[in-house]
Amino acid sequence: MPEYRELLASHYTIQRWLDRVHTSHLDLTLQALWADVTRAEQTVATNPRAQHGHVFKLSPTDSYARGSGNDKRPLYPPAPWSGEGEETIDMRIEGCRHRSVRQFRPLHTLALHDVQCTPRNILLNMGELHFQAHLQTHVMCQVYTRTQWDEEVSRVIAEQRGFKVAIAFDFGQQGVLAFVSMDLLFTPNWACAVDELPPRLPDVYMDFGSFVDGVARWIITRRSGISHRGGLAVIAIRDANQVFAGMSVYTVTEVFFFSRSVRVPDRT
Repeated sequence: MPEYRELLASHYTIQRWLDRVHTSHLDLTLQALWADVTRAEQTVATNPRAQHGHVFKLSPTDSYARGSGNDKRPLYPPAPWSGEGEETIDMRIEGCRHRSVRQFRPLHTLALHDVQCTPRNILLNMGELHFQAHLQTHVMCQVYTRTQWDEEVSRVIAEQRGFKVAIAFDFGQQGVLAFVSMDLLFTPNWACAVDELPPRLPDVYMDFGSFVDGVARWIITRRSGISHRGGLAVIAIRDANQVFAGMSVYTVTEVFFFSRSVRVPDRT
């Protein structure tokens, strides 16, 4: 699980760049999506750049997915942005079957409008679609100029550059917004509406009331149920990552260090 400060740093990085671009009234229409492949994917890749270990442009027919374990989600946006072209949809309206054709939509119908942050996710408002990146260990956001991307990042293979591109949003001359990683471990989610994305967890700073409510419910559940309360409190809090979102190995020790009111901070 990422640290809260990592999400906050990524959010500020994107927000400062976005504010500057919007102030200059520049265009942030999406031109392409880039990514690195895993070693296993590289051996079966059909894209020449991917075969040689370079970051490459994703195509609408690519089926690359990222995530933890069996919970992997596609890197490329859903239909009608992905696929072979037109998509036929069967619908039932008032008991009657209707068939319609949804036209393929290119990436340049999407544009970056806003960025938001939760204790575990970065959310990009792309207009017709919303993108949520669940950042896991060793993932940060970085903005590159056109020259930096074309002349440096894209010319060096992943093993030599020291980091991998989990996914990158190419906005033409305005630059490239990249989610860089050590191990490509993150979970992408695309949706037409924000409420279709995985639920957001309360932010201790922005939504303190909901956060405290979640902590209280967690305490009541632990006290009323059968649970082992003889272990380390830091482990119990880290395991309750749906309540203490963003509080991982470093943050939790700092929280206990600064909370001098707890006489025995390492026991539950």
